[in-house]
Amino acid sequence: MYQLNSKSFALIAVVLTAGCASSSGPVPIGQDTFMITKQSDTGLASGSSVKAEIFKEGYAFCEEQDLNFQPIGSSHKDGVFGSSYANAEVQFRCLRDGDPELSRPTLEPVPNVRINTD
Repeated sequence: MYQLNSKSFALIAVVLTAGCASSSGPVPIGQDTFMITKQSDTGLASGSSVKAEIFKEGYAFCEEQDLNFQPIGSSHKDGVFGSSYANAEVQFRCLRDGDPELSRPTLEPVPNVRINTD
């Protein structure tokens, strides 16, 4: 029977956590406004790490167009090993220098429950 030593175990852990994630890519949801969703390919990633990957992807997408990345909303969910994968969503705008909406982002989590009292 083969036994894993600490180096073998560490290598397996790195391979499992470094898996690619499936991404929607930038999806237009309004004028100059986009959304990217992404899900990890392993049960070992965190929702925060998936969200960080999306921020990088969105930033690169805007930068390719000589525009500025302006996040406007985000959410994420951690995976449950053996049950579900971590996922995240980021909404953002690609804006020109001097656009009045280009400012320091103030992100607030998107609530998953809304109660209307009307």
